[in-house]
Amino acid sequence: MHTIWWDIRHAVQVMRRTPAFSAIAILSLALGIGANTAVFSLLNAVVLRELPVPQPDRLVNLATARPNGTEGGLSFPAFEAFARQQQVFSSLIGFSGDGIVNIEANDALIRGDVWAVTGNFYSELGVSAFAAVYRTRKT
Repeated sequence: MHTIWWDIRHAVQVMRRTPAFSAIAILSLALGIGANTAVFSLLNAVVLRELPVPQPDRLVNLATARPNGTEGGLSFPAFEAFARQQQVFSSLIGFSGDGIVNIEANDALIRGDVWAVTGNFYSELGVSAFAAVYRTRKT
């Protein structure tokens, strides 16, 4: 314990002798820690956290592969044909969109995401439309 106090006292003496260097070092540490925290928070919210639905590990994303390696979506007629003919999955759901619009509810104007979804979207995910809207607004 004695050596820890001696190290702290020595560090304070060195910081007093070179205040500009000390300020730059402390600022660099603060910016690094802040940036790291921000990146982890984003990754945790987008990648690491499971979806708030029952059995999220059983969800699969189907997409078309483009020649340049990016993913593309299915047209609705292609989705319907695939859903009728497939024998692998218990069910398929589809969605499209991600438009942002103004929504008025209870005399309050809010911004909301608008998605076109198939009729079985909420029932297959095991949530109600109201719960999905409420969960989205709270986060």
